Amino acid sequence: MSNQDSESDELSDEFPEEDEDINEDANQDESEDDEDKKEKKDDHSEEVYGEDELSKISKEETTPEPNLENILTLEEAKGKLSLLGKTASGMEYAYLMLNISDMELTDIKVIPFFKNVLFVNVSGNRLTNSDIQVLASMEMLLIIHIDRNELTSLYLHKMDYLQVLTLNRNQITSTVGASHPLLECLELNYNKIKEISGLDPLDLPQLKVLELRGNGLSSTSGIRLSTLDSLYLAENSIDKLEDLEGLVNLRVLHLRQNPLSKLDGFGSAMKSMKYLNIRQCKLDNLREIKKLSCLVNLETLLVLDNPFMEDAEEEYRVEVLVYLPKLKRLDKSPVIPEELEEADEVREERKGEEEDNTENVENEEDKDSND
Repeated sequence: MSNQDSESDELSDEFPEEDEDINEDANQDESEDDEDKKEKKDDHSEEVYGEDELSKISKEETTPEPNLENILTLEEAKGKLSLLGKTASGMEYAYLMLNISDMELTDIKVIPFFKNVLFVNVSGNRLTNSDIQVLASMEMLLIIHIDRNELTSLYLHKMDYLQVLTLNRNQITSTVGASHPLLECLELNYNKIKEISGLDPLDLPQLKVLELRGNGLSSTSGIRLSTLDSLYLAENSIDKLEDLEGLVNLRVLHLRQNPLSKLDGFGSAMKSMKYLNIRQCKLDNLREIKKLSCLVNLETLLVLDNPFMEDAEEEYRVEVLVYLPKLKRLDKSPVIPEELEEADEVREERKGEEEDNTENVENEEDKDSND
């Protein structure tokens, strides 16, 4: 959504550029004007009020009283409306966006007056959980941003049409309390959440995007939302992957910058997975990548800045492709045919070695049984 465009082309016709001769004349008369102004100033200073008093009176008349209680007024809110469009009924036009961010507000009770608004941004204020409940009375709201406030919970009265809810950079400690039947995107980045619980598929039947970056999570346990398409869990303390197999529609998973050293937890039911970011984790053994072979449709994998990279250099690419031959992109570069061919050769060579080893073991067992 964007603000209304300026009409600069039309204004330039109304205010043409000044003629050069006019500017020269103005410069020549400048000294005479200065003298006139000086005389007028001296005359004005002899009136009942001096300059200082007049300046003070002028400021008192034009400066509005400060909003000491940080309460949003109707006039302030009207000045923050934008995006003219059709209302939900389609029969009339109204402003659909209200942006009252970064105003240090503690009271937004006037917001429901704008019943046709579909998008509200109240980020960067001082709102608590009780302060935001007034938003639930706006039945037609589709998108709400409440980032950078003083929330301690994600609870908001049930909203039947809400589709996007962002609660980033608050003081939220729990994922309990979300219940919106059409919600598709929930952002809880950079809060104080240490475990995931209460995200009920029955309360969030349409949720597709869940963001929990920069919290204190140690596990993925509790994420049992089979509708999820994208899951963002970077910058946590996750060292164990749990409850992932049920995410059958998950396409994108971000686990960057977590202390993961093992890749147990993925399952063959995750056939939709196409993108996995495990960059800047604690993987010290490249063989852990083999555990991703169950992700049969994985196309993009990011593994840079893991401990196993210290000695691997470029050789790691072929090794990863030995385990994941369907990759189309590995880290910053697309997979090229030459890399796939080399990986195929290594794979066949190892397969032959394994068959030889198996045969030798069987021969040894037969020899022992004969003895």
